[in-house]
This record gives sequence, structure tokens and C-alpha cells, in this order.
Amino acid sequence: MNDRKRKAKDLPFTNGNGAHILKKNNSEVSFGQPVVEEEDLLSDGISSTQESNSGGTGEQSWSADHLAKKLKEIGLSEVAQKFKEHNISGAVLDMITEEQLTTMGIDKIGDRLEVLKFIRGISEEHKRKVFNDPVHGHTEIHPLCVKIIDTPQFQRLRYLKQLGACYFVYPGAGHNRFEHCIGVCHLAGQLARTLKKRQPELDITNKDVLCVEIAGLCHDLGHGPFSHLFDGKFIPTVRPELKWKHEDASVKMFDYLIEENELRKEFERFGLTEQDITFVKEQIAGPVKKNKN
Repeated sequence: MNDRKRKAKDLPFTNGNGAHILKKNNSEVSFGQPVVEEEDLLSDGISSTQESNSGGTGEQSWSADHLAKKLKEIGLSEVAQKFKEHNISGAVLDMITEEQLTTMGIDKIGDRLEVLKFIRGISEEHKRKVFNDPVHGHTEIHPLCVKIIDTPQFQRLRYLKQLGACYFVYPGAGHNRFEHCIGVCHLAGQLARTLKKRQPELDITNKDVLCVEIAGLCHDLGHGPFSHLFDGKFIPTVRPELKWKHEDASVKMFDYLIEENELRKEFERFGLTEQDITFVKEQIAGPVKKNKN
């Protein structure tokens, strides 16, 4: 989207029992069901979502010039020139074979192997993880969103019941903000990709889709104990003068999460700028208020 449109207001690892888990810094991240990669789904005959590639922001969005620059950075200047001459962009990078490299005039086998190693590494780096969600089934999550999920600030949501104190009356109401936010991330991405596909005049980009997914993922970061009971009853009782909203707290926690876990470089790696981060925050809590002074 352009600057005007970007404003929010304008618009497996396995444990001893055979259960699949993710691990980050020795902490387990599990849905109680297998977590699989996209290739596993395809090899089992299960198709991934049609918009998977179009919604990505990694190598799929690289222009021929950007790809050539990346190749130069790893010392493959001659290969970069060949790629540029043949207009090879990130969108077709994973289709490149050794035979095609030879046809392009890349004669040295060492250079060809370096290119294939580079392609394999990039593909692994930007691969979307597939979570087995209890409501939505197999859902694809962008690797930057996975980085956010693996932080202590997001893991905290595991311990916040979605329905607050209702759990004490209805034991079945045990779902939490953690799984809720991952579901919202998935649905938000589906919505943005559908709009991108059906209304091309909106100029929605892959970066916009990722920003919407991150906003859906992080929209409840600021919830206190017992969710809405905290900001709806507790705060007004103990601090009636305080106009506290969990949306504002979510934005503050989002900023803290990025700085504390040094994720700014990760955002930049996927092409997200400070403006994109502001866009995410505006989706969570509304337009950022500018200091009148």
C-alpha cells in the first residue's frame, strides 16, 4: 500500500512419548498435536493453502536486482551478473536446478554448488511453519511470526484464560490467549490475502499482509490476569482515575518484545521498516497519537 493507504484509520521435534513439540531456548511450544513442515503436508497428499507463496515476504518478493545484490554479498559476483542478465528474481529462485545453472553459463561446479547451497539456505530460512490448530486445522505461520511466538512475552499468553474467571464455573472453558492469538493471526492473513486477490486496486502488498498477520498475532499481548476482568473490573476498582486499556498495553508490550528480544533486525530481514511497525501498532490500538508539542 502507499503511504496514504497504510494508515489504519483509512482503511518437529519429538519427546519421549512421541508427541511433536517445538523448542526455543529449552522451552517447549506445543499444541498437543503434531507440528509439521509444509513439505510433510505435501508428501502426505495434503495441499497447502493456495496463497502460501503469494503471501510470503522472503525471497519470493526479491527483484532481480535485489537477488543479484545478495549473491554479490556472498562473493558470487559473476553468478549475480548471469542471474541479472536472465532476469532471475526471487519468485523463481526455488525452481533453479544445476542443469539450468550450467545452461546459463555458470561453468565452475564450485560456483554452482555455492548457488544451490544459497538457495537451499534461503528457502529454509523463509519457510512458513505449519501448526495444527484445534479450531482451524493446519495453519501456516510466517517465520517472523514464529520468532514472535517464541519470545517469553508471547509465551506468557499461555497462562491467560480467554474467558477469564469463567473457567472456575465452566471447567471446559480452558482455552487461552496464546492459541486465540495464533488463530487470529491465521484468519487475519486469510482476510488480507483474499482482499489482495479480489481487489487488486487496493494495491495490497505482501508486506501489508504480513503486517496484518503480526497485528492479529500481537493484539492481545497487553491483557492482564483474567483477561477482560482485569481491565473491566479490577483496574476501575483499584485505580478509578486510570484510563487503562489492554490495547494500549498491547502496543507497549509489542515495543518491549521487539527491543528485549532484539527482533528489529528480524523485521528488517523480512523487509519491514519502522513505518510498517507503526502500521502494526495502529491496527492494534488505532492511529498513533502525535505529540502536539
